[in-house]
Amino acid sequence: MYDAPAASDPPGRLLASVLVFGRQTDREAEIVVQGFEPDVVAAGAIVAEVVPVAFERLADNARLPVVTPTLWLLSTQFRAVPPQPPAGGTPAGQPGPIDLVLERQRRELWRRFEALWPDTPLPELLGKSPREALSDADGRRRVEALIVEGEAAGRGPAASAGWGRMRAILGLPPETPVVAPHPVDEVPPMRWHRVETAGLESGELRALFLVAADAGFDLAAERAAQALLARQDPAPEDRYEALAFLEERADGTVRKLELLAEMRSIAAAMKAGDGMLDVLELRLRLQRGDQADVMRLLDHLRREHGRDARIMEAVAGVLMEAGIDLPGLAAARAGGASGGPSAGGPSVGGMPGAPGATAPAAGGLWTPGGGQPAAPQGEKKTIWTPGD
Repeated sequence: MYDAPAASDPPGRLLASVLVFGRQTDREAEIVVQGFEPDVVAAGAIVAEVVPVAFERLADNARLPVVTPTLWLLSTQFRAVPPQPPAGGTPAGQPGPIDLVLERQRRELWRRFEALWPDTPLPELLGKSPREALSDADGRRRVEALIVEGEAAGRGPAASAGWGRMRAILGLPPETPVVAPHPVDEVPPMRWHRVETAGLESGELRALFLVAADAGFDLAAERAAQALLARQDPAPEDRYEALAFLEERADGTVRKLELLAEMRSIAAAMKAGDGMLDVLELRLRLQRGDQADVMRLLDHLRREHGRDARIMEAVAGVLMEAGIDLPGLAAARAGGASGGPSAGGPSVGGMPGAPGATAPAAGGLWTPGGGQPAAPQGEKKTIWTPGD
């Protein structure tokens, strides 16, 4: 249930889920409204206008988890209205349909957070709002601690930037840089993201990146990774790890594909396998609706990695995430092999098959020994799916 229609701007905010149970042998019919308490109040009023029922609060909140007001605000969701995907896929360098939806979700979440959080009473501040708590030294330290934690451990650039903007909103001064030759040993983790990386030795910079990434201090790890990549001396393995972290943290498929291309060049120089990079790109291409690239990647995976069970299981997972019916494709493949009718290129993520595409490449259903590479003499050919 949303607080505004689909066509509204800003988009409707998700209030709650409404579950309707019909009458059963041992219980009467009922309607259950689930959600965060402040939102359930508004949702209940909307439901009551449609269905004349009396709602009552469950004892002990039905033992459901309780979150702080901060987490409630950070959990805000809005109605997702995906734009129509381009007929020929997303142009290179342009955000895809999913990118646009997620970017709008992030923008609206932080717009609401910045408007409400400064004046919301918080248990961490002993019932005061952040703006009220700034009036005394102890409250000011508590507000600083909340902002530092959110910025240092925020999942994604949008979260780190949002918490960083909160300083200016509350009139707090910007954080000062920290100079330390051995930051992992000398600086508290919550301040790692403030460390000046320019003067660090490569070993110390690498240690800061690895420890911060492992401990969940993403902003410090991101800045250390960027500093590593700006230098000429890091080993290829270190550069690859830094790129992989930045790719995982990046918002949007455009930036992710750029980082993935750099990872490919390093993997090629190290003569390392690229199977999992193909799987990663496949997921991104499916999100963008890049039909031709999806076909290309599936064909490459079939030819180069068709016998690697680990990679094929990952491929199956990506295809299932995209809503592709693997059992249905397997059945269609079997029917085609026995002379059954064929409707041409299969569908990938709801998109019609590209001209000239074959079922094995699009559906990821291959016969070990069929096509390339050739089967060892005497090997029995069987229909096989990536999840087998």
